[in-house]
Amino acid sequence: MKNEKDNITWHTGFISAIHLELADYRDYLEFHTEYQLTTEPLKIDCVIIKKPKDLIIQKNFARFFREINILEYKNPSDYLSVEDFYKVYAYACLYISLNKTPVNNITISLIRSGFSNKLIKHLKETREYTVEEKSPGIYTVSGDIFPIQIIDSKKLSLEENIWLKDLTNNLEASEWQNILNEANGRKEDKTWLNVYFNIITRANKESLKEIESMSEWYIVDVLEEMGALEDVKARNEERRNREIVQNMVNLGLPKETIISATQLSPEKVEALIEAN
Repeated sequence: MKNEKDNITWHTGFISAIHLELADYRDYLEFHTEYQLTTEPLKIDCVIIKKPKDLIIQKNFARFFREINILEYKNPSDYLSVEDFYKVYAYACLYISLNKTPVNNITISLIRSGFSNKLIKHLKETREYTVEEKSPGIYTVSGDIFPIQIIDSKKLSLEENIWLKDLTNNLEASEWQNILNEANGRKEDKTWLNVYFNIITRANKESLKEIESMSEWYIVDVLEEMGALEDVKARNEERRNREIVQNMVNLGLPKETIISATQLSPEKVEALIEAN
């Protein structure tokens, strides 16, 4: 169990959560996953580019977005350190240098489930920044040329940020129903929901056992975990994988991202792509 949880691709779940949170603005935003800064393996978790530049997003964590927005995500088992802050800060500087972007066009967002005491203390005492919690879980950092915010997803509003808030490995059984209610009827987001549910079901198998009724997108996973449907397991798994891979291909996601999200072998992903 420990090894399986260690292999959960939390960053893929995070990208899905961001797409679901900003679904109303998808036509006006340009998303770049694992944005490659140089020819070396140096990548930003997520860059969101506003188009048009003056778009105002009525979403708590995105209201302060400018044209170019750099997001760094730490999974529930990881820690947001002082070193992480300087790494992402360097990403912003590199982005400016490589893309000739005006310095006042960029924002930095650091996201983690849980409060980062050491980092906040460093920003206040060493950098002499002002850090204020403007709304539950969203801390604005003032005193730098870059607009910076630190997001504690655990404290976010359930009503406004269910996807980021529930991207965790300690969901209660009661919280699953909230996610199902929010997912219900969002057929246009089926691909991102599939990826998102793939992550949280693998991370929360114990709480899933307490649920009696489940969403059509992951019911097979749960029933298999309980030892049911063994006679149709292979057929359901093949069908589900084929649909997920095809949807991700349609979205233009690179093969490496599909492999990471589905945990399938490169050969299997290639075969499914060819079959479609």
